[in-house]
Amino acid sequence: MSAPFQYEYHDTQVHKLNPVSKLLLFGAFLLISQFYLDPLTKIPMLVVLVIILAVAKIDIRRYKTFLIAACFAVIVGRSYTAITMLDPELFKVYPQDWASTVILDLTPEGFPIIGRSALTYGTLLYWSTAPFQVLPVILAVAGLLETTSLTEIVSVLSKARIPFPIIFMVTVALKFVPEIVDNINMIQKAQMLRGWTSEGRNPIKKVTQLKPVLVPLIRGVIRSVDVISMGSKNRAFGLGPVTPLADFSFETKDKVISLAVVAITLFLIAASVLWNLGSL
Repeated sequence: MSAPFQYEYHDTQVHKLNPVSKLLLFGAFLLISQFYLDPLTKIPMLVVLVIILAVAKIDIRRYKTFLIAACFAVIVGRSYTAITMLDPELFKVYPQDWASTVILDLTPEGFPIIGRSALTYGTLLYWSTAPFQVLPVILAVAGLLETTSLTEIVSVLSKARIPFPIIFMVTVALKFVPEIVDNINMIQKAQMLRGWTSEGRNPIKKVTQLKPVLVPLIRGVIRSVDVISMGSKNRAFGLGPVTPLADFSFETKDKVISLAVVAITLFLIAASVLWNLGSL
C-alpha cells in the first residue's frame, strides 16, 4: 500500500479516466468547496466525493490524522472571526434575528483590540462550516494524487502551456508530500521505540513534547527539498519543452464526465452568486 497522497494504480473506472477528466472532476470539488459555506449544501457534495473515492478504492481512513488536524486548525483559526460576527447583515439565507440571538456575551462594546464579541447562533453556525471547508479540499487532493500519476499531471500542465517554473514547483511539491509523510511516520515510530510519548491533556505540554519529532522532521524536510530539486535538475528537467507522455485521447465516458462536471460547476457557481445558494 502506498503512502497517503501518492499515486497507486487500481483497476477502477476513476483510474482509467483521461487525466484531464480527473483534473476537472476533483478540481470541481476544490472550487465549489470555496464558494459554498452552508453545511446543508456541503454535506451532499462531501457524500458524492466519498463515493467517488470508494469507487477508486481509496482508503480515506489513512487520512484520519490529516483530517482531524486540519479541522482543528481551521476551527481555531476562525474563532476570532466567529465571535465577532455580530452584524446580522452578514447572513443572507438564515433568519437574521435568529443568527444574531446572543447565547453568551464575551466582551463588551469598546473592549481593547477585540471590541464587542459574543457567542451567538450565527457564531455556532459559522463555526460548524469550518470542517466542511477543509474536508473536501483534503479528500479531493487525495483523490487526484492517488488516481493520477505525476507523469499524467505534468503532461496535462505541459499540454496547457503552463510556464516551466510552475510545472517544476508542482513536480517538486508532489514528490515532496509523500516523502514527508513517510518521514513523519518513520520519526514517530523511531522515537516511540526510544520511549517518546505525546500523551496528556495540557496543550502547552503536548507542544513541548513534539520537540523530539519536530527537530529531525525539519532537518529531513530541508534535506528532502534539496534531494528532490537536485534529482529534477539532474534529469534535465526544464532545459527543454516537457514532452507529454500521457494519453489524451477522450473516450465517450471522458467527454460525458468532463462536460457534465463543467456544466454542474458553472451552474453551482451561478446559483451561489445569483441566488445565494450555499450562503449562510
